[in-house]
Amino acid sequence: MRRLVTLIMFGSLMPALASGFVTVSEEDWTDGAVRRVLHAIAFGSQLDDAEIARLAAMSPEQALLEIMPQGMGKGVSLVATVEMFAASSSGRLAETFTQEKQFRGMPSAWTWEIIRPDAPLVAHRIAMFETMYHLATTADKARHALQMSFYDQILADLDQPYVEVLARAAASGPIAVQYGHIKNSYRNGVFRGNDDFARELHQLFFGILGSDDPNHENVTIEETALALTGVRVNRRQRTINYPAQAHPKLSLTILGQEIPYVRGMTMDARVAEVCRVAIEHPEAQVALPTMFVSHFGEDLPPAWVMQQAIEAWNAMETRKLVPFLRAYLASTAFHRPDRVRRVLPVDLVARTMNRLLLPLDEPDARAAGAVRRFLDDLGQAPFRPAHEVFGDITGPETHSSPETLRQWWAGLMRLAGSRELRLYQTALPDALTSGESMAVEDVGRWLWQRLIADDCEGYDARAEAQVCALLSTGKDFDSYLNSFGLGPVSADAELREHSLALGRTLLKPARAQDRVRLAGLFILGTPNAFVDRGVQGGTK
Repeated sequence: MRRLVTLIMFGSLMPALASGFVTVSEEDWTDGAVRRVLHAIAFGSQLDDAEIARLAAMSPEQALLEIMPQGMGKGVSLVATVEMFAASSSGRLAETFTQEKQFRGMPSAWTWEIIRPDAPLVAHRIAMFETMYHLATTADKARHALQMSFYDQILADLDQPYVEVLARAAASGPIAVQYGHIKNSYRNGVFRGNDDFARELHQLFFGILGSDDPNHENVTIEETALALTGVRVNRRQRTINYPAQAHPKLSLTILGQEIPYVRGMTMDARVAEVCRVAIEHPEAQVALPTMFVSHFGEDLPPAWVMQQAIEAWNAMETRKLVPFLRAYLASTAFHRPDRVRRVLPVDLVARTMNRLLLPLDEPDARAAGAVRRFLDDLGQAPFRPAHEVFGDITGPETHSSPETLRQWWAGLMRLAGSRELRLYQTALPDALTSGESMAVEDVGRWLWQRLIADDCEGYDARAEAQVCALLSTGKDFDSYLNSFGLGPVSADAELREHSLALGRTLLKPARAQDRVRLAGLFILGTPNAFVDRGVQGGTK
């Protein structure tokens, strides 16, 4: 049985969900609702039908607390995964994963982490958002070793107040190297350096543009640059320090508020104060929840959804990302028929591996490398965001790029015949796994729901005919028609007639692996795979 997370205790110790959102009714908290949450926050997960049914039988609040438990980032380490790969490999592979100069095994190790059995997938999904989208650090600027430490810090901080997460990130080594303020200096009243990250600290981290503030550029930005002075980074040893003597001994004015100098103050302490001011700014109070909902839930949230999100975020006594996401993913704002989110390329790849192809053995560097190369081809190389400052390729960008779509279909075909993935089996219904035959019609609907999670609303006549043909004959629908000397069929009534005939045939366990894999790859190549939709659930 595949497990998503460690079980946690419920009852009086259960933390409350954020107010502002309206929790979806237990009637609408269904098997499909659970699957859609797992698509949004857990790379689809490898949970089997029994585990999903168990979560659906809980209240939405209980289920979200199990899917996203407290402490899920503790003890999770990308550095440790790289070291594990090195220990389990040999020869050139071991060298690849242990090169101190660049730690070039990091992208493959991360890829393994999002597709391996029993991985803390929710923790990795949130850390991916922070590292590759929101905070947008890139290994092209900092050493991979620094980048791994940054990622591990995000994982360790998942339960911390969000202002502290952003403060530690803002004062981190990769950020200092990427934006160049490691060279900032303040001597004899003269500042030498740049204000590149001073601007991005407010704009990217908090969503503060300062458009209506005449002092934003010449006061807030310039004095934030002073706050970012006094950091030293040892890139090879992944260490960072903040010499007090290098930090300006001045009071600074940030967003209209004074941040006084305290004797012995260091750069990281000053940045923490800047972040405490920034997170209370009116623009940040709107921009942050908008960013979270837009990334994890839907591309263009309606006004009433954003109103609930803003109220929920700002009503929290201590603002934390994980409790906010729990409340959102359990709410009518998420579980509603008109919700639409275009899927990220990394989600497409991870879901292919987690919902269709399951690993049989211990980590294998070559298999992880094959999946990582698939991501590279899609323009989503781990830790190398497509847009250096503004984050990785988005769902809408994927949909508007014919080249990305072509690479996706080509990548699916490569996965279908990859030698490197010989350690992966196709996910099957319990009956087939137990050695029983199943009606092709039932297998097709099971597979569609496992991969698309839309309660089969998108499983139209054409798709069903193709899936039933692949499961029943191992050939596509047109080849099936040709074998009877029949021409193309387009009318829904005729398609359903053929589907009915094909669907009544039995799929035997001996043929299940190859045929379910073929049908699954077809489903993942349809437009339905590129869009997450709300189906049933609450309304406004």
